[in-house]
This record gives sequence, C-alpha cells and structure tokens, in this order.
Amino acid sequence: MIREVTRLLPGTQVVLHVGVHLTTNGAPRSPGFLGEVVQMLDDPDESYVVRFSDGATFTLARRCLVVRRTLMTAELDMLAPEHVTWTDYVFYRVRVGARAYGIDDPDAEEDAVRGVYLPPAELHWSLYKPQEQIEVQRPAPGGMQIEEVYWEVEKFVRLGLAANPAVLEALYSPAVIATSDLGRDLRAMRDAFLSRQIITTFTGYAMSQFRKMVRARERGEEPRTRHAMQLIRLMLSGISALRNGEMDVTARDHHTELLAIRAGRMSFDETYAWAVALQRQFEAGMLTSVLPDLPNYEAANAFLIRARAHGATVAAPPAPELR
Repeated sequence: MIREVTRLLPGTQVVLHVGVHLTTNGAPRSPGFLGEVVQMLDDPDESYVVRFSDGATFTLARRCLVVRRTLMTAELDMLAPEHVTWTDYVFYRVRVGARAYGIDDPDAEEDAVRGVYLPPAELHWSLYKPQEQIEVQRPAPGGMQIEEVYWEVEKFVRLGLAANPAVLEALYSPAVIATSDLGRDLRAMRDAFLSRQIITTFTGYAMSQFRKMVRARERGEEPRTRHAMQLIRLMLSGISALRNGEMDVTARDHHTELLAIRAGRMSFDETYAWAVALQRQFEAGMLTSVLPDLPNYEAANAFLIRARAHGATVAAPPAPELR
C-alpha cells in the first residue's frame, strides 16, 4: 500500500487501520474506531498520541492510523475484510535487479520482486476497495530481505501509461518468475505503454537522484556505487526504448562500464558526467525517436476490460463465521 508521509497535526481525525485491534478495561476498539490526534511524537515509527471517542488515549505508530477524510464514508476502503490475502491473486511476477540483469557479483543484493494482481470482481465491486499497492519484506538466505511490490491491475495500467520506470521495468524484465495467460497477455502488449513521456520520468528521476548524491558528497558522504550503477542502467534502458521501441532493462551492451561503476573503478565524477551525457542523448533522441508522443490508451483500456471480465470468473474467499 502507498504510505502517506504527511505528518498528522493535532486535531486530525483518524480511524484505526485494518488489522489493528485495541482493548483497554475490556473495551475493544476494532478497525474503523474513531479518534483524534492530540500529540505528534518524534520517533522512528512516526508515532502519535491519539484520544478515541470513548476517552481512552493510546500511543500508536502512523501505520496503524488512517485519516478520516469524510464523515459519510469513514474510509470504507480501510475497513476491508481482513480474511482477504491480496497476494493470492497475483497473476504476473518478475524479478528486477542486478542478478536478473546479469550484472551481479558474489556480494550483489537479492533481487526485488514486482508483480500485478487481479482481485475477484466480488471484492472489487464491493464498498471495500482492494488495496492499490502491496509491499512485503520476505526473509532470504543469509539473513537478507527480499522486497516485493505488487500493484492492483488498474493501478499498474495507469502507472504504466504515465511511463512509471518501476512499472515499465517490470514489463520488460527478462526474469519472469510466474505468469498466467492474463500475465502473458499483458506482457505481449507491453509496447503499448511506451511513449516519449519516458524522457520526463526516466531522466527526471535519475538526474534528481544524482543531484542528491552531489549534495551528499558536499556534506562528506560517499554515494552508493550500486545505486549510481542502477541509475545509469535506467537511463540506458530508456535510450534503447527511444531508439528501438524496445526497452532493454539489462543494458547488455554496457555491462563492463556498469560493473566498473559498482566496483568503484569509475569515479563518481566520471559517472555523473556520463549521466549528464546520457541526458543530452535523451533530449536529442526525442527528435528522431520511433516512440509515439503518447501511449496506446485504447490497447491498455482493452486489456483492463479483459482483466476485469476475467475477475468476474474468480471466486472470492468465504468470510469467516462470526463467533
């Protein structure tokens, strides 16, 4: 789920997030219970002191709270049935990262996992909307963690049409873990999402990250070489799309240089200069690119409709019996 990062000011009305249950003096407070922020705390969990409608006061992390935006709905989407495991409906799953792209070494971090899920129509049509994004951390061998991010199908399509780098990368990753017929259908029409909008999203993101690295160096902090390598790879993949209409997320023709960045054999100044040169190539490529100005909205919409129709054939899990 997308995390809200805005701090909650005292007086903000909130409701308990799904999955949060509190009990004091025998009085239960379930998801949707109404409260008011009375104090912000400065801690890693971004905690708040919240006074609930029955007068009880609790200190709760931000992840336990949802802003109550309207009195009528009371954030119905946050009161969705707790028995639903949205990841059960993932129909497309890939790996993204150095190992998936063939630019790993023995110390390379574990690849991340990205995917798309389609909730059954019964759940999608209800008042309680599915989560649009799910983020999971799973343990990996050696004590490492594998980051998994899954998008609800409509959220994925909308982000893809906006040339979101993470979504496009998931569509073009060569490391497919699992897919259904629907996932193969999505992958087969992935070029519908490519457009000249990538100059804004790819270079805009990469260069903003490089500027942060420059400022960090001025403070005496050394940039992470792996991060710099991935930013360069992202820009190279965008340039391949501009030139060929096909995005090579592996940047296979530049593995020697990419490995040199990660190993520190290419200095940060040299890497940054390369990034600036790639930005110029992006700008020049806009004039001759084979990509259309806009993505193929019609093809994307047709896929979404097919997906929704398929969702009508998928059974929702039964709700647990009340006891």
